[in-house]
Amino acid sequence: MPRCLLVNPVVNHNILANFLLRRGVECFAFIDMEKVGKLSTDMKNRERDFDRSLYTEIYLSLDELPDPASQPFDAVMAGGEIGVEEADQICAGYQLPGNDPETTRFRRNKEAMQKQLSAAGLPHIKTIGISKGDDLRSIVERIPEGPYILKPVDAAGGEGLRFCRNFEELENAIQLVDWGAFNCTWRHNERFLVQEYISGTEYVVDLVARNGELVVSAISRYVRLCDMGYWSAPNVKRFLILENPSHPKFIHLIELAKQCCKALGIRQGAAHMEFLDGPKGLRMVEVGARLHGSLVPSLYSECYENDLLSSLYVAYFDKTAPLLEGNLKKYGLRSFVVANESGTLTALDPIENAWLQQCGSLFETSTSCLAGEDYPRTSDEVNTPASGFLVNDNFDQLLSDTCIHDQIWGKHFNSIPYEKADLARWLVPR
Repeated sequence: MPRCLLVNPVVNHNILANFLLRRGVECFAFIDMEKVGKLSTDMKNRERDFDRSLYTEIYLSLDELPDPASQPFDAVMAGGEIGVEEADQICAGYQLPGNDPETTRFRRNKEAMQKQLSAAGLPHIKTIGISKGDDLRSIVERIPEGPYILKPVDAAGGEGLRFCRNFEELENAIQLVDWGAFNCTWRHNERFLVQEYISGTEYVVDLVARNGELVVSAISRYVRLCDMGYWSAPNVKRFLILENPSHPKFIHLIELAKQCCKALGIRQGAAHMEFLDGPKGLRMVEVGARLHGSLVPSLYSECYENDLLSSLYVAYFDKTAPLLEGNLKKYGLRSFVVANESGTLTALDPIENAWLQQCGSLFETSTSCLAGEDYPRTSDEVNTPASGFLVNDNFDQLLSDTCIHDQIWGKHFNSIPYEKADLARWLVPR
């Protein structure tokens, strides 16, 4: 039986371990408990579904890991963004297929990431790194006009991101930065980025690499609040709609994604990339050398041939099988329920519960809190209070069920209502 070590798999709903176990892979886990202890209460709530029973053994420090001479594992994978750096180090120590620790910063540090893209001659976003107390005049010299984006150098899910219409708003936002705060990727916010704001359609490209060979497993498109006409938190995600990678319109996007992967040193495992298609063409926003987060990999398994999880298994455990590009076979989407204001979650009534249980499109619903618990106003993906994952062969039925799903959860999470006609306008494949 092959054996796999998952590094910090505490926020992925046990997806990867459950999938590998079904494929006959014995799972082990490494969890950095020193960093877990620093997480906020909201983030700790996101790990409460972690299932220890899935793992033969759990190691809580690098010193506890077995001696490499015993060849204890056949593969090491990051269990999420918070496992990327240590997965690279552990792979190197065990001389297993992985990504070079010398280039980890290209995949974790957004400032180094954009500099590396520029050095490779690839499209990139104008980016300036700042630390506490830095003189801000250099920003205007390099990016003279707003809007601007301000965000931590190595956070994720939009945590700490601010949209600033002009330099005055940017200065005010920098004054409000909580320097040194511990973020969702288990890092302290010692450095932030100022970037030019790029308008346009935001795409996600999920790839799998095996010894430098790359295939695209899925392409999806975000619908953000700004796309819907709401600018209070423009970059907050509202929907993720699945697209077909085999469509000719994605040829250039796929080629650029593979070039960016190579430039950033991704040679093995999953790669999650985000691009903006703006007035000056495609620009890579960021990359994660790990699976797409939340329950999206399971949604992909329902909607794609050669899906992300299956291709990841082939990349590590079935080296004679070819890696194949993904192909959309069903319509699918993720609905991010957005709380327009903070509140306390009330319990669903029997009629609501019955509809959710009987809905043919609803694959899964996840919530970040339980009835009676408080939730904040949604300002980023990390604090999304609920998500629905829906699949259907019929696109119109998918839209109808999404509307009802969002009406139910929107009532409990102070969400902004919408009509089905609006949903069709936002989500129709382009």
